[in-house]
Amino acid sequence: AWGAASLVLLVGISLTWGIVREVQNQQRYAARHEFEVLASHHVHELGQILDEDFRDLALAAMLFEGTSADPADELGSQVVPFLEDSSFRAVAWAPRVSAPQATGADRFPVATVIPVKQDAGDATKMVGFDLSSDAALASALGRAHDTGIAVLSPLGQAGSELIAVQPVYSQDPAPMAVVERRR
Repeated sequence: AWGAASLVLLVGISLTWGIVREVQNQQRYAARHEFEVLASHHVHELGQILDEDFRDLALAAMLFEGTSADPADELGSQVVPFLEDSSFRAVAWAPRVSAPQATGADRFPVATVIPVKQDAGDATKMVGFDLSSDAALASALGRAHDTGIAVLSPLGQAGSELIAVQPVYSQDPAPMAVVERRR
């Protein structure tokens, strides 16, 4: 009698354990699926925001392409209105300073920073900072220069801030070939 009861108990425990595991797997799957749907939705929204921000940034850059105007003087009056509804907190001008052939590396010192948002914080502390002195930013500058479009890059070691680099060319229209852009 004990043997049959033990067998029934063992089968009952096994079936219960199997049902519990199946319920746990289904809950995990449902939670993962819900997370993936929400994450996909947020990534899509972020992509739309970035597309709009980059479009505004490109339009602002077009104001200066092919002109002799110094963008540093015009940022506040010409560019900030384009970016007020964007997620950019500040806009800066970092002109390319050609290096002597001996050193070979151009520099991009920040000449002007204009806050776009109230929470721009200490963005004006960037004035004088050479963007090319940061490895990630130097890489972003190169990609932006070669492609002619804005590139996002982490700012600094911690990477807690992002910076968008948008090239502005002295020729209008902007050069189409990479070789021409590098001149």
